[in-house]
Amino acid sequence: MTATNSATANRVKSVLEGVVASGTGGAAAVSGVKIAGKTGTAETGKPIDDSWFVGIGRIFREEQHRALRECSAPPYKCKGS
Repeated sequence: MTATNSATANRVKSVLEGVVASGTGGAAAVSGVKIAGKTGTAETGKPIDDSWFVGIGRIFREEQHRALRECSAPPYKCKGS
């Protein structure tokens, strides 16, 4: 069973890559790696609302893996591209 056709899957991937390349997910950019992702927020009634990012990308070099790892846990040292 296929979830969707390849044209739709490629379009979704392209849109999600744009979130990181030129949208609200820019802090997750890693030089030399195409990252696709989705950002979001939730109003919680707390003084600070929740925000999140979920993404995917291919890792080819250790330094790229290190950069993504630093983005994934507090204190979130995302450097961008």
